[in-house]
Amino acid sequence: MLKRSVAASESAITAWQDQRSPGDEILSQIYLATACARLDDLDGSIAAVAPVLVNPITAHFPGYGDE
Repeated sequence: MLKRSVAASESAITAWQDQRSPGDEILSQIYLATACARLDDLDGSIAAVAPVLVNPITAHFPGYGDE
C-alpha cells in the first residue's frame, strides 16, 4: 500500500508541476515524504520534502505577503 502511495505522490507532483499548482505540489511532496519515511527510506523522505523546506514560502507563492 505504501509503495502505491509513493508512486501516486510522484505522479501527482509531476501533474501539479505541469498545471502550476504550488500548494497541491507541496502537499504531494509532503505525502511522498511521509510514505517514504513509513517505508524506512529516510533519504527518500528527506529528498521529497527538501524542495518545500529549502525555499521560503514566497518562492512557492509569488506575491504572498505583499499586502
